[in-house]
Amino acid sequence: EVLERLGPDLGSLSLVHREPGGDLRGVAARRAIRVQVRGSGRVGGVIAGVLAAAGVGRVEVLDGGRVEPADVAPGGLGPDSVGRLRADAAAGLVR
Repeated sequence: EVLERLGPDLGSLSLVHREPGGDLRGVAARRAIRVQVRGSGRVGGVIAGVLAAAGVGRVEVLDGGRVEPADVAPGGLGPDSVGRLRADAAAGLVR
């Protein structure tokens, strides 16, 4: 399932890493990365979701605030997140 979702990434990595299996090593390296996103408002939530979807191994979101209506964004925090803790709502984007 993960490799299927990362098909476009494998295609571009195979252009950069031309040796056999180089694309898979690139994905494995990406899965080993740990990223911390500080702030999960309108932009931070989207970034956290994109990093996780790109195969980054661990995306940790730090934010002590609550989701406001202005934080809702396509591909990020949804309207059902309003009022929840931002870090908890963003955690759903990175699973």
